[in-house]
Amino acid sequence: GPGDPTHPTNEKMQIVREVLETLKERQQRFLCVCLGHQIFCHSLGFDVVKKAKPTQGVQESVDLFGATERLGFYNAFCVRHDAARERSAGFADVAVLRDELVGLRAPTFASFQFHPESILSQNGADVL
Repeated sequence: GPGDPTHPTNEKMQIVREVLETLKERQQRFLCVCLGHQIFCHSLGFDVVKKAKPTQGVQESVDLFGATERLGFYNAFCVRHDAARERSAGFADVAVLRDELVGLRAPTFASFQFHPESILSQNGADVL
């Protein structure tokens, strides 16, 4: 970050999109965090929107793939939760906070809106 993950011509966003596309094509394992999560989810067809109020340095309790975790958030944009899109894409491992998709996991990737490396993420190393 920072930046608008949906901006079609921003050079930084284009580079991240290209790297993610290459990783997906090669079926290499990868991790997306925050802005990367937003760009990745947008490439999958999820809506990414600017939040009415940014969450900068906010700790939230999240059901993360079956375990409750205290996680640190620092974001001005978010991915909208879309259960139908998640099911149609075959994603069984999702984490939702209110109406936001904050975690997505599959055999070749994990994608998080929160920062597992943050001091606010109490078990960040275990989450990774």
